[in-house]
Amino acid sequence: MTKSIFATNIHGSDGCWSRFLNTGNFSEANLSVPGGGMTGETVDPVVYQGGKDYRITSLKQVFDISGNANFQLMLKALFPVLRMRLDHDKEYP
Repeated sequence: MTKSIFATNIHGSDGCWSRFLNTGNFSEANLSVPGGGMTGETVDPVVYQGGKDYRITSLKQVFDISGNANFQLMLKALFPVLRMRLDHDKEYP
């Protein structure tokens, strides 16, 4: 049987996002589904390019970032919380 979690109306709350992103770990859910009202203002994709390179697009601006220190600085500027697994094989900072 598939176990799922649905959350809505988080509206960019750091604490709520963090709890939602970690619910699968402690609830053994197979699926986490975000509903409406999830973001504060925008959703900015972070694309891992390989090595230590990332591309972030925010408000129609593209940022190519190289190096872990630069990546961490950009994340602190754009995102209050980003501690999730981007894929199942590797956990990124």
